[in-house]
Amino acid sequence: MNIIAGFDRPDSGPRQYRRRANARTQFQGILISQHGSVIPWLTVQQNLIFGLNGHAHEEKQALGRSYAAMVGLKGFEASYPHELSGGMLKRAELARALVVKPEILTWMTVLRVMR
Repeated sequence: MNIIAGFDRPDSGPRQYRRRANARTQFQGILISQHGSVIPWLTVQQNLIFGLNGHAHEEKQALGRSYAAMVGLKGFEASYPHELSGGMLKRAELARALVVKPEILTWMTVLRVMR
């Protein structure tokens, strides 16, 4: 998925998605990090509309409310990330990724080695 989304380069061979081969990334991909992908000084609503370029203000607000409700965060749009539980924060991250309607959504897990 990371290769198709353009986050990693293939070692060899073509990459193909929906029967389209591409030399360059042509797909809109979103990456969610294990360590958080929301902006801590913005509210849930502000985080959800942050990447919505080319939309009217009212449309951005409506999309933010819609995606907050979709992930069970209706009523928490004015909350800041530090005010959310861990599960609520993950749902806010997911809604933030989905609101821009990506073709590919990738979850990155980072393993830490302790010495």
